[in-house]
Amino acid sequence: MDASGNIYVVDVGNSRVQKFNSSGVYQSQFGSAGSGISVSPSILTFTTANYATPQTITITITPVDNNIVDGTKNVSITYTISSSDTDYNSISVTPTSVSVTDNDSTYSLTPSSISMAESTASTYTLAFSGAVPTSDVTVAISSSNSSIVSVSPSTLTFTSANYATPQTVTVNAVNNSSYDGTRTAQISHTVTSVDSTYNNYSISNVGVTVADDEQIPSGGGVKLGFYVPAVIPITVPVVTPPVPTAPTVPATIPKVFLQNQSLGSSNAEVLNLQKYLNLNGFPVAATGLSSSGHEVQNFGYLTQKALIKFQKAKEIKPASGFFGPITRAYILSH
Repeated sequence: MDASGNIYVVDVGNSRVQKFNSSGVYQSQFGSAGSGISVSPSILTFTTANYATPQTITITITPVDNNIVDGTKNVSITYTISSSDTDYNSISVTPTSVSVTDNDSTYSLTPSSISMAESTASTYTLAFSGAVPTSDVTVAISSSNSSIVSVSPSTLTFTSANYATPQTVTVNAVNNSSYDGTRTAQISHTVTSVDSTYNNYSISNVGVTVADDEQIPSGGGVKLGFYVPAVIPITVPVVTPPVPTAPTVPATIPKVFLQNQSLGSSNAEVLNLQKYLNLNGFPVAATGLSSSGHEVQNFGYLTQKALIKFQKAKEIKPASGFFGPITRAYILSH
């Protein structure tokens, strides 16, 4: 109750203070919900005896933890003054500003999955955003199958200074000497920190798909990752013949390339492409099918691998092993 007999009622359920006159008639209200900030007391009364004496307002910050990264929020505490003294009634008081710092965080993985070939390397990055960590955040990185992919480094450390800066993880596809088809592995992340916001933080796995670069065994012979039609005879020698002392391919080959070629293509232009690569220092195979003098019409993993080496050496982009207009134009002009 103020000096004029007005009654102030705190409505906790609706986060407001209502004002009634001495007869109980509603006058006004102030306050709102959602700030997570409360003040105590909600009313200060100044009299002729204490008007010059400072009175204390306690601001209690109990914001709702919403688990949403929404940044720093600013809240104003306002004051409404009423008095029968016209010198004081409705006098203006500067609001008090309160900032509530967000304690939620999130992360970014770029990219979230990787496709690669054996003996190659790829990378992805990890960074956090939102709440600034109050202590170092350590992320342990591991591969679900180290015989398929390995990772480096095995740990990343984020501090309050660099937590939002992407850090790089290198993924290496392990090569082996046998054909085992396309293989997959998962890269997992374990987060530890004294900061409870980050400790045991859940980060998604990075899925990795690795394509094999080995030959496919078939019966007594060898296939190179593609189907060899039955009309092409395959002779399996009992004794490995000596390596020829001179090339068995012509000094030049016809540059007739009119079609796009990719993994699985089968036509005469693939045979010419293999001859071109073998003749120009990018052998498709050292011995057997697709080697110099033994070119075939099928575009397999070894053809793709040799083409990628050629594209990289000639700075043809993208060096993806796809034989398209850009690579054809280079060959036809050189």
